[in-house]
Amino acid sequence: MIKDIIKNKIIYQDSLDSNIVKKLIQSSQKINSAFYILTEKNMYKDNRNNKAQHDIDEWYINGEFYNIANNIATIDLSNFETLTEETNRILFFSMDSNSLEKINKDLLQIKNIRTKFEKTYKNYQLLLVSRIYSKAIGVKNMCNFMQIPIKDTIAFGDAENDIEMLNTVGLGIGMKNSKISLNTDKITEYTNNDDGVAKYLENMLTNGEL
Repeated sequence: MIKDIIKNKIIYQDSLDSNIVKKLIQSSQKINSAFYILTEKNMYKDNRNNKAQHDIDEWYINGEFYNIANNIATIDLSNFETLTEETNRILFFSMDSNSLEKINKDLLQIKNIRTKFEKTYKNYQLLLVSRIYSKAIGVKNMCNFMQIPIKDTIAFGDAENDIEMLNTVGLGIGMKNSKISLNTDKITEYTNNDDGVAKYLENMLTNGEL
């Protein structure tokens, strides 16, 4: 999703079909899982008080990734119809890898769905579900809206889902903290935690060095 925060207007959004979201919610309630929905304005978690949800909250929500415990809403996903916002992404964790793998295979039969199924922290399995999208498509839409040639853009990335974007923009820059090869010409001197992007841009603007 790309949003003009000054005009409070969505420029581009690729959201999930509500019927697919309902099916995923039903599937999550059959196993001990943690389930998060990301929308235009919020991140929601299921109100079920199960062990998986508690453990993932501690690691993912309150820990190193977001630290947004005070900004996440808890709702009854059994009444999904009460949620009027469109769903952009779903995060689905469970130690029951067999069940998640089956859900993943079922999803792959649906047109315009992309999934990522992998092993993550403490053997939890992550199923990342969204429509077919990429950060590269997002940058292209932003450039069209702002009437900026894509050759005049710079992007920073540190993960696998950044690679297409880094190869699409005029200058793709990998972060020092990346754990994989991003195949970029330049790497920041500092990591995300050390304000690597800001320091790179500051040096570029001050000294004119790309």
